[in-house]
Amino acid sequence: MEKVNAGIRIAARALTGLLLTVASVDGAQGQTAFRESAFSDLITEAREERKYIMIDAYTDWCGWCKTMDRETFADSATGAYLNERFVNAKINAEEGFGIDFAMKYRVSQFPQYLFFDGEGQLIARLSGFMKPKGFTAAVQEAVFESAHLPKGPAPLDFEGDFPDFYRNSFRKNKERTYPSAAEVEGWLDSREDLTDEASWGVMHRFIGGGKYALRMAELREPLIEKYGRDEVIGKLAALVFNDVKTAIKEGNEEILFNALRAGDSFLGEDAPRYRLRYTMYYYQMTDDLDRYLQTAASGLRAGTADGKIAVQAAATVGAKTADPDLSARAVGLAAPFIDHEDYEETLLAATLYLRADDPGKAREFAEKAKKNAAEAGDPTEAADAVLNDLK
Repeated sequence: MEKVNAGIRIAARALTGLLLTVASVDGAQGQTAFRESAFSDLITEAREERKYIMIDAYTDWCGWCKTMDRETFADSATGAYLNERFVNAKINAEEGFGIDFAMKYRVSQFPQYLFFDGEGQLIARLSGFMKPKGFTAAVQEAVFESAHLPKGPAPLDFEGDFPDFYRNSFRKNKERTYPSAAEVEGWLDSREDLTDEASWGVMHRFIGGGKYALRMAELREPLIEKYGRDEVIGKLAALVFNDVKTAIKEGNEEILFNALRAGDSFLGEDAPRYRLRYTMYYYQMTDDLDRYLQTAASGLRAGTADGKIAVQAAATVGAKTADPDLSARAVGLAAPFIDHEDYEETLLAATLYLRADDPGKAREFAEKAKKNAAEAGDPTEAADAVLNDLK
């Protein structure tokens, strides 16, 4: 039956000509030019135009995908940047060829942006909603300033020997089904090479613990050589995070520390940054903001935390409490890293300085926040509110 189903799928794909389910440019999408082409034609076009390919993978239910269309792909500067450097296309990851595409490249988070070279090799990927400036910066770093992903042996082969239960898990919600743990393990038990594309796809999608979690950790380096560090470490880190969530649910530090020790084994050289991230998250979710800030400060001293984490920590404290001491510690941690031209960050600093009873700094940053908002054509009410509180 598996072979019969595979034959039907191959015939269906031949009839569709591997067409992407794409959206052409219209008023809602502004300046980013999305093409309606078969994937093979996109590769030809990219090669002829000396560009890379960007695929925006989306689903009908993905709200952030629609926000990305409205706010980022509609932005003229973003469109100019992308059109100059990329052949752009959209693909619905739950329809037609989009399912084959999502299976091959293990696309399960949306929106997701996959970048290819003129040979059809996947070179980078990003995911999640990003504002225009942040998106172009992330693309520039991922595609033009960082090492590309390892080359795959068959970039244009979308057949693969994936099991039917894997395919069925990518379908639209009402059609989607998932296998039992026993079915997944039974299939994996039959595989000779757990690092091949089908085996990695199945483990990546379905394994949340047990013996194959340990096998993935044992195969960490061979998997990284084939699929890149970010994807493999991301999956292994997710396995560790399952135990961190249990620790949070039970409010049990011992479970947390056991999870972190497992992370040291699973994640190798990447373990320190995840140890910091998960420890901070535990104290955030258990409302121990004192330990939360202590952990962030320790990470900065050790070099496992950066300015983004410091600003994030300050924002978390700002959202959870108006306590003067915690506010002072939070803004002190983040102050060296605040972007003085960013409205949200300058407003955060102003708010925290106000709560920390530092009116001079509060006024300085509130005025910067108001200026940043006005220059962007955005409302200034929040910054005005801080200034009014200082009168």
